[in-house]
Amino acid sequence: MCNRREFLFGVLGLGVLQHNSIGSILSQSEYESTGSHLIGGVASTNIVRGSIAVVAASDASAIERAQADYTCDGTADEVQIQAAINSVSAGGVVFLSTGSFYTSATITITTPITLVGSGFNVTGINLRFNGDMVSIGSGSYQTLGGIRDMALDGNKATQTSGSGLNIANNARYLDFNRLIIRNFAEYGIYGNNSNAGAQSWITHSLISGNTLGGIRFAIQYINDNVFAGNGVAQINGTSTDERLISGNHMMDLQTAIGIDIYSSSQYRIVNNYIVDCNMGIRCRGGCHSLTITGNQITGFSSTDAGQIAINIDDAYDAIVVNNIIETKAPYVGLYGIYATRDPGLRTVIDNNIINDSAQALTAKYSVPESTHIGNQWVEDY
Repeated sequence: MCNRREFLFGVLGLGVLQHNSIGSILSQSEYESTGSHLIGGVASTNIVRGSIAVVAASDASAIERAQADYTCDGTADEVQIQAAINSVSAGGVVFLSTGSFYTSATITITTPITLVGSGFNVTGINLRFNGDMVSIGSGSYQTLGGIRDMALDGNKATQTSGSGLNIANNARYLDFNRLIIRNFAEYGIYGNNSNAGAQSWITHSLISGNTLGGIRFAIQYINDNVFAGNGVAQINGTSTDERLISGNHMMDLQTAIGIDIYSSSQYRIVNNYIVDCNMGIRCRGGCHSLTITGNQITGFSSTDAGQIAINIDDAYDAIVVNNIIETKAPYVGLYGIYATRDPGLRTVIDNNIINDSAQALTAKYSVPESTHIGNQWVEDY
């Protein structure tokens, strides 16, 4: 029978333990010892590693509870989770068992550790108070860890405030992967400042049903996620720079916006699929240095004449190319690509396909149906 450490490394998908520099396999005694070692005939430096703490839910299996360092009772489970976070060293892992955890206060992460569940379909943390579920960072420049393989539920039917993840200014190098973040009364992920989540990424996650929006300010790289039914905007960036938003699927947006950026620059919005929205992509407030390419925006949810697929509103130095825009009959008054206030200042709008089965998109500042425009923006058609 394997010991607890071997079991966890198998579950976490970390494989065998290896020396940091030459890849030699460590024995259990070598891992648990400190200092320098002779491994594979090569004198090593101190082994770089982090510790592990295991937290079991109140409804976890008997074997999981027996293996755990901390066991929860299903009431204020943040107490045990916080104790586990505080117990591991930098680079360590806090592992949550299968089952449901219930929090009555915010979990705080201010050191570079990783919080890992058993899978987003079997490990869940549920909010039971008005406040943020997890606070990450302390406001100073920090290199931190991440969160993966679990579901975070804001229980907005009974809770009136709080976001899933609240990222402090200057918290960076965060890795969010295989998460479900849903049903928060505020945001799925909220950044306290434009520097929150620098050099950080979220991927392979579902963000849905959050009242004020999916992601605001935070996270530099947002790739290959699903956004569904978040209010206001799925992704909002204000006074942020150097962002990559790619390969995301956004659906069931109704009156919400897919991607909404304000007073920002150096955004790459690439290969996203946005369906049933009020507005697909909006760039406003002096945004510049933008690349918007390869996106497909299809279908609108009402006859609101203000609906726009791509809205270049007071933006410049932009490339808008190779996008596909399709609307649904019989909706009318819809814009394909719309621009205001000196549109076309060092801007290329080229090779976009706009297909409207109800009408040609001929409104002022719009690109007519299936029209190819080079470097010249024409005010009226």
